[in-house]
Amino acid sequence: MIFASGTFQGLLLSFHHVNGYSITKAFCIAFVMTFFSVFDVPVFWPILLFYWLMLFILTMKRQILHMIKYKYVPFSFGKQVYLDPYFLCERQTRYSLSYFFLCCG
Repeated sequence: MIFASGTFQGLLLSFHHVNGYSITKAFCIAFVMTFFSVFDVPVFWPILLFYWLMLFILTMKRQILHMIKYKYVPFSFGKQVYLDPYFLCERQTRYSLSYFFLCCG
């Protein structure tokens, strides 16, 4: 978009303005609809859950595939540690249970 002053304004400004207006209008309409019982439609919760899962999977597909490709696990229970039992055996005292099970058993 080129104005009369000759400056160039990118297309993103107008795009975000239109998007923001549409989102605000949709929110206001949905808010007003909550006050009328005509729009109170009963929903079977398993269908709603399935719908939510499908939306989540479809929108996160690229991120999920990226996580699978690079073997990223979002949940962990601490850092995995590889221990040498003989190193532990030398450091333990004679009276500890780990000394007994590692060295004597």
